[in-house]
Amino acid sequence: MTNNNATTSMSSTTGPRRGRGIAIAFTVVGLVIAGSGIAVAAASAARIGDKQSDVLTADAEGVQRIDVNNSDSSFTVVFDDVDEATLTVQTNRAKGISSWNLTTQDDTLVVHNDSGWFSGGPWFGFFGEETVTLTLPEELNGKLELDLQNSAGAAIVTGDFVTADIEISAGDVQVSGVIDDLAVTVSAGSARLAARDVETLDVEVSAGSVRGTIAGTAPTTSTFSVSAGDVNLAMPDEEYRVSSDVSFGDADIDLDTNSSASRSITVNVSAGDLTLRRD
Repeated sequence: MTNNNATTSMSSTTGPRRGRGIAIAFTVVGLVIAGSGIAVAAASAARIGDKQSDVLTADAEGVQRIDVNNSDSSFTVVFDDVDEATLTVQTNRAKGISSWNLTTQDDTLVVHNDSGWFSGGPWFGFFGEETVTLTLPEELNGKLELDLQNSAGAAIVTGDFVTADIEISAGDVQVSGVIDDLAVTVSAGSARLAARDVETLDVEVSAGSVRGTIAGTAPTTSTFSVSAGDVNLAMPDEEYRVSSDVSFGDADIDLDTNSSASRSITVNVSAGDLTLRRD
């Protein structure tokens, strides 16, 4: 009887002691992990105010096309009195400066951000901002084709182009200047236009918005496709031959129309709103 009671007492004492040991071990590990996290956060916070910058250059001789891919920066394209293409990058983000490349491939000047998300690329710049300016030689103003893809952030394009193909999957893009052929595709985000003397205009919106003014000489051909979102543009005060297909949504075209006009506007609205008005 006595031995059995002793054995029972031994078992009931060992269980709680072992449980307390495991709990203490987990607590220590948790404190170590938490301490490490605080240290990393403090180190990142200390870098937020540390502004970094870089300047890249490339020979622009023979360049006929510009290929820009912007992801989460404030990007600007301008023409100025420079001898070569210059990319100026400034940031005060915790992740530091992004990995931008400025290269020439055949007749194309390529401007890309190669930072990946794991290396602290565009998706980890929660604090601070990054500004990027592409300065092109003034002698190329009005002679280049522009291909701009904006997946986040903002872009401002100022200058004249032979063609401009703008694709926006997020963020905001502003375009101003004389552009012969202008194509704008918005799947999210917004575009603001202040274009002049456009010969061919192609606007496609599946979400988001396109607003602004098309001034100067009226486009010969304009095409608008809206499946969601809205388009609101002022057009040159001319006569247009309008063809429209509105299955859902609204199309308000406050322009002079004539079935024999030389300038045509084609409208396809399956959702959303389209407004075209006199400039």
